[in-house]
Amino acid sequence: MFNNIKITGGCACSKVKYELSGETTGVINCHCKFCQRSYGNYCPMLITDKANFTITKGEDNLTVYKSSDSAPYEGIFCSNCGSQLFKRQLEGSRVVVIVGSLDNTDGLRPTKNIYAGFAGDYYSMPEVK
Repeated sequence: MFNNIKITGGCACSKVKYELSGETTGVINCHCKFCQRSYGNYCPMLITDKANFTITKGEDNLTVYKSSDSAPYEGIFCSNCGSQLFKRQLEGSRVVVIVGSLDNTDGLRPTKNIYAGFAGDYYSMPEVK
């Protein structure tokens, strides 16, 4: 868990920017099939509360994707460049921020692997501390 951090991020074309401040998890690596299909591999992410997350630029460039009627999260990406940025919990207060969309990842380390049983044979499981 990280406390009182301030991290910025955004999409590849810079039309969308966001800021994350407050408390967040360490990096969680998700190896589920959905992440593999969506991100081309496992997905490193940080989880925080919606109150700690603010879109600072380009909210009108965001597109929402919900994988199914029963999905607990909706994925958010830039409609211009397609960068996947974060997921919002539909009935709850969590935001899952995609680590690849952060401006700076200095000091961030994986703390957990989830859905490791789905990990592909084509990569090594990231070490966690």
